[in-house]
Amino acid sequence: MWPYLVAVILVLFGIYYRHRRHAFQYFKRMGLDGPTPSIPFGNLTEIGFGKGDPMEAPMRWTKKYGKFYGIFEGPNPILISTDLDFLKEVFIKRFSHFHARKPFPIAPDPNDERGVNMVIAMGDKWKRLRLNTNPAFSALKMKQMSPLINDSVTRLLRCLEKRCEEGKPFNIQSEFQGLTLEVIASCAFGLSINSVEDRNHPFLTACRDLFNRLGNGRLRVLVAFMFPEVRRLLWKFFIFLRLFIKTDPFSKLRALGFEAIAARKAIHDPKKRRVDLLQLMLDTQINSTNGQAVSNSDQEELSGLNMNGETGPTAQSSGEMKTKKIADRQGLSEEEIQAQANLFILAGYETTSTALTYTAYELAKHPEVQCRLQAEVDEHFGEDTEISYDTIQKLTYMDMVICEVLRLHPIAPQIIARQCVESCTVNGLHLEKGLVVAADVWSIHYDPELWGPEDTFSPERKAHRHPMAWLPFGAGPRNCIGMRFALMEAKIALAGLLKRFSIQACQETQIPLKKVERATIVPESGVIVKLIRREM
Repeated sequence: MWPYLVAVILVLFGIYYRHRRHAFQYFKRMGLDGPTPSIPFGNLTEIGFGKGDPMEAPMRWTKKYGKFYGIFEGPNPILISTDLDFLKEVFIKRFSHFHARKPFPIAPDPNDERGVNMVIAMGDKWKRLRLNTNPAFSALKMKQMSPLINDSVTRLLRCLEKRCEEGKPFNIQSEFQGLTLEVIASCAFGLSINSVEDRNHPFLTACRDLFNRLGNGRLRVLVAFMFPEVRRLLWKFFIFLRLFIKTDPFSKLRALGFEAIAARKAIHDPKKRRVDLLQLMLDTQINSTNGQAVSNSDQEELSGLNMNGETGPTAQSSGEMKTKKIADRQGLSEEEIQAQANLFILAGYETTSTALTYTAYELAKHPEVQCRLQAEVDEHFGEDTEISYDTIQKLTYMDMVICEVLRLHPIAPQIIARQCVESCTVNGLHLEKGLVVAADVWSIHYDPELWGPEDTFSPERKAHRHPMAWLPFGAGPRNCIGMRFALMEAKIALAGLLKRFSIQACQETQIPLKKVERATIVPESGVIVKLIRREM
């Protein structure tokens, strides 16, 4: 019995080994070079897989192999490129061939009709989700939601006042996390959680647990990378486990989402109607039922979302989008609304707080930049002037500062990738269906030919450049839908903070800053600074 079992295992291993060896010849067959993969990891061990400097390996490889090379995540081939014209073709001009994102290692089937969010969804399903959700991020809706952000920033400033009075160094990342979670809970779920002042609020602890789990669940992610054939099975297995684990943070957020939807639907008084992301998504159900036409302001937001990746009159020649009525597009189901709301929590909590943290770090290191930015804030806002949506649009130097921060410290460069859904040839390179094309954001953002002295902090360098030279929010029709919201929140928070305080580096400030890759690229130990009250 045992000899037969051993023989079967050896035969199966031989088949597996041969299959992986063949898979690892993929880029050689394309005529491309790259780091040598190993069975069964591919290049995962060299990437660091959450350990070490996340920018070291890709920048080293790009320097060695040039603008095109291949790596492997397990057996999965990933084409890495820093050729901006090629990336523009993939992300923008040839969008119909690259409308899928890079598959997540453990995720639901993107064609699942239930609660799939727009990051995972593909094809027409993604298009419908984006079409229904995009108007919630229009300039008009951002202006209507800005008072909710102002309320949270006011509470943040009260907390920072206490920090300033104490005169002790503190981790400013923790303060920003409380702010961004409170803002997104208010705008996505309609919840008043006051996580700025209550650091033990259940919603805040659930989100922290969730991101810790995403960052620490390396073993299951590694298994999914090495054996992509079972990734869907792994997802179903973990969904099954959640039925029995009541403390699971995913389950908590899911339950909270459905509770918020039910509570909102129970409100019938128009005077109590909130203007937030949850209500705007619920309105798609009402508008779909009533056959209400898309408003002019929303039509502008919907332009450029066709599957050909084109914009302007050519993109709308078939009348496919701009003149379409909401009756012709299905509104969002409760499952889909809950999934999008949870997505906004995941995307809006860690990313914006980390961007604000990096900004505080750079301003503490460069007091001359901070002084100039404070002068701009003082010019537009008096001591008691409310920080309005319209006024923050005038803060041009703040725009430059934030852009430079996100160039030096991209938050999620690992997801700036697209999957080929139909074999095609791009700039002379034949790409097969299923191949993932990823931008090496680190090398692009630190390229001296694009940016000059690449590792210095210089906000003035932000000027007209190639559209693919700055990629913190991605590019093309599948760029970050919440970009406008995130920038509005960051600018309101920075304006309020810099009106009252100066950020100062101290002995505990880690310079240079060490980063680690979790769900996003974050400071390893936060950012420790001191606040000094300004003399007004």
